[in-house]
Amino acid sequence: MSGRSGTAPRAEALLVLADGTLFEGEAVGAEPDSGVSTGEAVFNTVLSGYQEVITDPSYAGQVVAFTYPHIGNYGVNPADDEAARPHCRGVIVRDLAERPSSWRSTGTLEDFLVRFGVPGMTGVDTRRLTRHLRDRGAMPCAFGTAGESELRAAVAGAAATDGLDLVSSVTTPDAYTRGSGPYRVVAYDFGIKEAMLRQLGGLATVTVVPASTPADQVLDMDPDGIFLSNRHLQAALRPPRGEPPGAPAVDRTGRDHLAEPQLRGGGRVAGFGGDHPRQPQRRRHRGPAQHRGPGVQRAVPPRGRARSPRRAVPLRGVPGPDGRHRGGRRPGVPPIGEGGLVPRRDDIESILLIGSGPIVIGQACEFDYSGTQACRVLAEEKFRVVLANSNPATIMTDPAMADRTYVEPLDPDVLAAIIERERPDALLPTLGGQTALNLTMALAERGVLDSYGVEVIGANAEAIATAEDRERFKAAMEEIGLAVPASGFAHSLEEALAIGESIGFPIMVRPSYILGGAGTGIAATRDQLVRLAAEGLDASPIGEVLVEQSIAGQKEFELEVMRDNADNCVV
Repeated sequence: MSGRSGTAPRAEALLVLADGTLFEGEAVGAEPDSGVSTGEAVFNTVLSGYQEVITDPSYAGQVVAFTYPHIGNYGVNPADDEAARPHCRGVIVRDLAERPSSWRSTGTLEDFLVRFGVPGMTGVDTRRLTRHLRDRGAMPCAFGTAGESELRAAVAGAAATDGLDLVSSVTTPDAYTRGSGPYRVVAYDFGIKEAMLRQLGGLATVTVVPASTPADQVLDMDPDGIFLSNRHLQAALRPPRGEPPGAPAVDRTGRDHLAEPQLRGGGRVAGFGGDHPRQPQRRRHRGPAQHRGPGVQRAVPPRGRARSPRRAVPLRGVPGPDGRHRGGRRPGVPPIGEGGLVPRRDDIESILLIGSGPIVIGQACEFDYSGTQACRVLAEEKFRVVLANSNPATIMTDPAMADRTYVEPLDPDVLAAIIERERPDALLPTLGGQTALNLTMALAERGVLDSYGVEVIGANAEAIATAEDRERFKAAMEEIGLAVPASGFAHSLEEALAIGESIGFPIMVRPSYILGGAGTGIAATRDQLVRLAAEGLDASPIGEVLVEQSIAGQKEFELEVMRDNADNCVV
């Protein structure tokens, strides 16, 4: 391989995808003698961190297209490497910066690519390429300075990363030690990154071993813990492609078609300990590809890729005060592994989704995103979607997002009229923030939902009330045996002062039926408690505040948990 020297003009280059789509650009980085490089095209949307992505072992065998247009602007620095060398097959960018602007830079990105033999292209319409890969899925590609016919012949023989043993190409050949912490940890290298070793090295003495190391050999080291580094995701996360009609039957019980996402590498199957935040973006195709013009072939077979099966995650019961476990399998729910997955709701055809209303600083923008994604997912599942939102300047109110969109004031009377007209089977309130939750409770209290037979899904009125009513929430925590700070409920300023003085300062004040944090704060003195209690009582829709002992300074662990009716949960 060779690279461009000095100020010599860049050579013209082409990128050809497996479906026949062609992109023009200029060659950068290392230039192979044949003028052809191949790999699997994926995209990444990071605004910074391109060096970490290029050296990330997760990209072995792939050509990374960066959606962000300006790449290389702060150069490279050896301290930012995630591995000793790049593992990707190539880099595609819109605009490669020639002169770094960071004081940390030790060189340019193009010199870095040349030094490690990584070819690339610049001047490519990477946003168009990203949209194409998002819609059609990751696919083999060929790029370089060779002619179009040579590149098309090369991509025809290029293979995707499905089923390849990529772990053996990224794992360490020999064991080595990092860190000097008091604990002893053995880390399996399935593509381990420097960031992981830096974190672990501050806590433990880490011995990194090859992926093929037998478990007995690791246990003989008598470690305090074993860390399974993130595996090469591409051999594991992509579901098998659908076969065209008439294709011979394929045995999916073997190693190449594992029922659940697991690592295929070195004859071993293992889990992984953590995912990198800069994983390759690869949309799973959920149906037939759209034909988008002459000469463009589908990136996946007409039947699309088979969906990967949902995995049943057992939920550990929580012991209550009486010692009995609560929160495990409920009556009528089959055991996990015996039909314990929640089936599609075929009894629901139409769903009303409530938006979040105006977008103001500090809130609601994230609900526009989540609401938009909900509309798309529900539409993919063939549900009729009715959307109500007062803000026309949102993505979710785009006419293509829902079957029927109402841009109307968000109040109970308007929603009652929409329900009367549309007669939805269900109401989804959890994607519109506090606005949607409050409206749902108002509709339930007025009897509108019962009158029209509308079921609240996602979180029913009982769950919303338990989460927002501080007294009910405290009772629910105590029921499952969790310790809670000393507290009391106040409905007047006098009651709040009495409770605060009995507990002692500092005091936390939390208004009821407020999930957004309004009126919440810590009072270190009586005067502060007077102010916070007054604000909280005014903010709470029911004029109630929880006055409790402050736990400021204690370590907090926050976990986001999704759980369904069959006790499947994602943490």
